[in-house]
Amino acid sequence: MVLIINDVHIPTYKPISTAIGIISIIILFFSKYFNERYKSKIRIVLPCELILVIIGTVLSHFVRFDSKYGISVVGEIKRGLPSPVFPSLNSIDKLIVPAITIAAVSLSISISMAKMFSRKHGYKVSSNQELLAYGMANVISSFFKCYPSAGSLSRSVVQEGSGGKTLLIGGFSSIVLGSVIIALTPLFRSLPMTCLAAIIIVNLKGLFYQMKDFIFYFHISVLECLLWTITFTSVVLFDVDIGLYVGICTSFIINTIRTQKPRFVTLGQVEHTGIYKNVVYFPSAHQYSKIKVLRFDESLYACNVPFFKRKFYELIDIHLEHSPIISCREDTHKHADKFNYKYVILECSTFNFIDTVGVKLLIEIFNDLKRRGIVLYLSECRFEVRHTFDAMKFYEKTEFHIIYVTTHDAVTAARNQLNRASTPDHTII
Repeated sequence: MVLIINDVHIPTYKPISTAIGIISIIILFFSKYFNERYKSKIRIVLPCELILVIIGTVLSHFVRFDSKYGISVVGEIKRGLPSPVFPSLNSIDKLIVPAITIAAVSLSISISMAKMFSRKHGYKVSSNQELLAYGMANVISSFFKCYPSAGSLSRSVVQEGSGGKTLLIGGFSSIVLGSVIIALTPLFRSLPMTCLAAIIIVNLKGLFYQMKDFIFYFHISVLECLLWTITFTSVVLFDVDIGLYVGICTSFIINTIRTQKPRFVTLGQVEHTGIYKNVVYFPSAHQYSKIKVLRFDESLYACNVPFFKRKFYELIDIHLEHSPIISCREDTHKHADKFNYKYVILECSTFNFIDTVGVKLLIEIFNDLKRRGIVLYLSECRFEVRHTFDAMKFYEKTEFHIIYVTTHDAVTAARNQLNRASTPDHTII
């Protein structure tokens, strides 16, 4: 939008150019409506873009739009292919950084477009194959002094709007384009630029319909809606590459916020099963009086350690002093009976990984709870988590038997220990 505003020159405004553009847009809209309305009755799709190009070129040639009215036309196009030459490497040090930037932006946009069309038409896209194709295309085209090649949003939409939806259209387009470059370029000299702009605008209407995705994302997540809004606004106001950078940065910030403050929930046992669910969504799930089952819905690492520690103690009804370390006075340890829970079970099924800071925190919590007369169990730890435990010598600093395969095993072990403690000893000496 900003670039469009900068390109607008009111003093050089030409009403006839605007009129041609509006008429072209109207013709294309009605042609596409006709194709969509009667596509089940007619076998051949009306090539409205091609017809518009032919009509616009013929009228411009005989009416002399460029010389008589000053309307911009395509102009002279050099005929034929350039001779292949080896690319110069003298400026490689100056081009390496811009090349990386262009590659990142072009590949991101191209693969995003490919996935967008694949979802629409129901086929699969291999990102690795796309990268290989773009890489080979740019390597070969560099010998012919070509611009960096990538997927074109406008051209892809025009091609899809014209009915091209298979791999065959790529080969057919290449043959036609090659024939035009070699022999037919003089025919397009008088083509008005406003006709080309009208073709792009009409075929981009499907992308503007995606504005309704705002409501879709809003109902799913406020953060997802915020990410979509910021990215969409950046693309509209500035450019695709700037919008891409802004979207990536915004996504990074939002994901960081999510991982720093994920959900920390209390679990209860579903009746007559060994399944444990969030008691907020399953109010009928049974909770034991002396056993607290918790689940942290994110991997445990340095960024969310402070939140984990604070929320963990809140859920087991223990108040911590505002200190960077866990503090508990000695006299508090002597009155362990005042604590509501004797066993705390932390389900680790959501831990994709745990870093050294997270392991140190679990060791710290284990020892602190032990001094308070509370036992900490861990359940459903992944191999990657247990591997980190081994590397950090976690079991030597805690106890090996605190790890359980399932949450139900940990609850059963805790209940057995509580039953033993409550059963009086009638042994006769």
